[in-house]
Amino acid sequence: MLSKDQIRLISLHPASADVAATAPIECDIEIVELSAKPEYEAVTYVWGTESASASVELAGRTVPISPTLHNALLRFRRPDRKRTLWIDQLCIKQDDLDEKMQQVRLMRTIYSSCTQCVVWMGEMRQNLTLADADAAFQFLRCMGEVAQTGNQNIDLPAVIRDNMDGMNRALMSVGSQENQWWNRVWTVQEACLPKHRTIQWGPLTLPWTILDAASWTWTSTVWGHDTLPRETFEALGHIMVHTIWLRHSREGSDSIFHEIHKWRFRQAKNSLDKVYGLLGICEPGRLPLTERCDYSVSPAHMFATLTREMILDHGGLQPLTPYPRQDRSVTTPDNPSWAVDLRSTALKDAPDMYYQIHGYYFYDANKHLGAIDLDRIRSEMGQDVLTLDGVCVGTIERVEPGYRPSRNREDNFPNTEALLPAWYRTAMLVEGRRELSESTMYPGGGGRYTRKEAFLRLVLGDVMRNREQDFERDVSGPDLDDVEKMMEQKGAHVPYETRFTAYGMMANQNLFMTSNGLMGIGHIDVRAGDEVWIFKGGKVPFAIRPQAVEAGSGYSFLGHCYVQGVMRGEVGAGIVPKVDLVERTVCLW
Repeated sequence: MLSKDQIRLISLHPASADVAATAPIECDIEIVELSAKPEYEAVTYVWGTESASASVELAGRTVPISPTLHNALLRFRRPDRKRTLWIDQLCIKQDDLDEKMQQVRLMRTIYSSCTQCVVWMGEMRQNLTLADADAAFQFLRCMGEVAQTGNQNIDLPAVIRDNMDGMNRALMSVGSQENQWWNRVWTVQEACLPKHRTIQWGPLTLPWTILDAASWTWTSTVWGHDTLPRETFEALGHIMVHTIWLRHSREGSDSIFHEIHKWRFRQAKNSLDKVYGLLGICEPGRLPLTERCDYSVSPAHMFATLTREMILDHGGLQPLTPYPRQDRSVTTPDNPSWAVDLRSTALKDAPDMYYQIHGYYFYDANKHLGAIDLDRIRSEMGQDVLTLDGVCVGTIERVEPGYRPSRNREDNFPNTEALLPAWYRTAMLVEGRRELSESTMYPGGGGRYTRKEAFLRLVLGDVMRNREQDFERDVSGPDLDDVEKMMEQKGAHVPYETRFTAYGMMANQNLFMTSNGLMGIGHIDVRAGDEVWIFKGGKVPFAIRPQAVEAGSGYSFLGHCYVQGVMRGEVGAGIVPKVDLVERTVCLW
């Protein structure tokens, strides 16, 4: 068993160029202390789905390894001297659970202490030539040169001009659509932590700094959608988006909560690794129980612990948002309804993740309600229940379905806006389905506006967003006029930002009406009988569903929602009629 400060390193024996492709791979192995600051290179790669059908000679023993790693080691061998490497498949006893837990805790140090990290992208596919791949790397170098020199009029070399089709195929092949390195969760921290990184694709190499520079060119110059051929722009996008996200993670500009959700679409064979594989980019000590990297617990237990620790770290309930609508075929067994389920990427039938994340701090629904009881949340650690205090805003009485895009990230403004008349008719109904006048005053918002104006504000979430989905400004009269045009199917005459804001509110969400006359937008699975609550610590309301549990009564958690006229603290201020301000305690299971 290795000590807490120890790791294994392999020394990859050299092989002359004439036999490098066929000579058996031989390695030595040694145990070193990280505190002694040994020099080594780390490797990030994809294990692959194939069985360990290849092998290496490790300290005189034949050790099975994956074909992916075997190909990498053939490429990594030097002709005249050994090469010291840290590679998880050879340096960790994978069947020793205790050692695996210990070594996973050291990942931050292992990757941040290496002299460089080799990003192994695998061998080139058979439909590509070396010239195709070289053209792709040369193109990225040209983009990097634009960033470094400021000269946007760089002439492309002949190797690119004469082989655009091959270059596009190569860019697509090395990007996230076809290369699994971009889609594994472990590669996030492995690419973020090292000081120096080099991409290797077959025999070709490219410094990661070129990718960072190229991503600046892609977002900040004319080398973008308007000037590049469509095929080139799309192929580049599958590389540049991930490069930018990785840079943000490396710079620490995103919160723990944001990092967990940003990378939730990445895959891992073990659901626990959807958490443990990201801890290296999270500030140590913030999630003390999660950071134990305990592989003996169930994923449901881990996800509940993570969610509770994020609430404690955040000091509020933002970690209960955003809600990805779970694909029931891949949900985690026994996962509490309130706990984040990272097994399901849940990209379909859910509102845009960033629309939700960016929108949380626009609001202050829990104002005047007092502080969340973090001591109680801490005392419930390890339990399935999450106990919260708050005020019930109302019970959902009617629901009007929202627009479900046919594919992920579809911005179909006309189809969304076509639902507005039906939404409006529902919003003008109250108890007994009696239709109200447009001039009837709305109960929320302190009675400041009519029911019609309340609906127009609801469609925009009472704020205008920019194209990055961030807050732009509060809504104004002309914005409400634009929503009326959209209701009349005249959206083509409405500014893009207005249509974009409304789409983000309506896509994959339902309109609902409460029994006390409030209107809201929320989870696509809400139904009559569900309740809307404002909890202490939550800047937005939440929809929950009464359910019978072994302990008696309780609730299942649906997700956060928007309710017109309660988002700025109006409930706590006592200016929303028919809302009982008596604080109650809710148990979520």
